[in-house]
Amino acid sequence: VRYVDHDIAVDYTSSDFYVSNQTGCDSKTALSKDSWGGHPFSYDMCVYTENGVAWSVRSRFIIVNSKEVIFIQQHSLNTVDDQNIWFDFEYSLRIN
Repeated sequence: VRYVDHDIAVDYTSSDFYVSNQTGCDSKTALSKDSWGGHPFSYDMCVYTENGVAWSVRSRFIIVNSKEVIFIQQHSLNTVDDQNIWFDFEYSLRIN
């Protein structure tokens, strides 16, 4: 959870900001936008290489309100099909 010290837009421009500024990726795929519990989010899958090993990071950046953002990430070897694990995890999220 990140608490911002200034007001941000409670829309996709704010969640897209975090996707756009995610660094270290060799590639970004599966870019999407949606809402979760009425809160806008942006999603991406970043693939990066470390010490010759390819890794993937699935990220969801959820704008809760004008000062609060939730970052959810799952790291995995890029050779592992972790999509169903990600779905189980993300669908369990409840924002109160």
